[in-house]
Amino acid sequence: MRITTLLSICLGGLAVAGCGHSIPDMTLRATTRQQAIHAPADQAVLVALHGGRDATNVVLFTADGTPVCQVPHASHCMMSLTPGHYRVYIAWDRAFADAIDVDVVAGRTYYMTMAVGWGFMDEKLTPASQNWPHLAEYLDGEEVGLDPQQFPLLREELGNYQQLIDQADRRMSRYDERHLEVHTIRPEDGI
Repeated sequence: MRITTLLSICLGGLAVAGCGHSIPDMTLRATTRQQAIHAPADQAVLVALHGGRDATNVVLFTADGTPVCQVPHASHCMMSLTPGHYRVYIAWDRAFADAIDVDVVAGRTYYMTMAVGWGFMDEKLTPASQNWPHLAEYLDGEEVGLDPQQFPLLREELGNYQQLIDQADRRMSRYDERHLEVHTIRPEDGI
């Protein structure tokens, strides 16, 4: 009885933690820390902050399956974007993905948070957001990037990225107005 109970607790813990294929860390760490993040006049910058409670690596990728960056716990990555509309896909294993719609204008910096815990949450972060006071704390984490030579391996680790994209698109199509609001970054959300 005691072993069965212990086994049930352990298996339950694994189920909660997520037993999917964990994507190995392929990030490059920044050697210097930026004092402030400013977008160039002709580009926008999207900063993806991973402040979750666990050590899961989160991968951001585009609609063609190209990895943009991989963000370990307590770190962030920055993406330079030409002005326009994007859907950024977010996955933490081969089985689960979400997305955030991004409309950016040149000269502005945009922020989004990602967390893996009792589920997955990604949302925009603006001065009006409840978590905005934590921005400095989030940015205190390590800045990471992705070695372009690792793209093929990371794409392989994602597995069937089209299945992840389809899943995220279905999720986005079912979100109510409140969820869509936090999953949409508008031009005016940048600073």
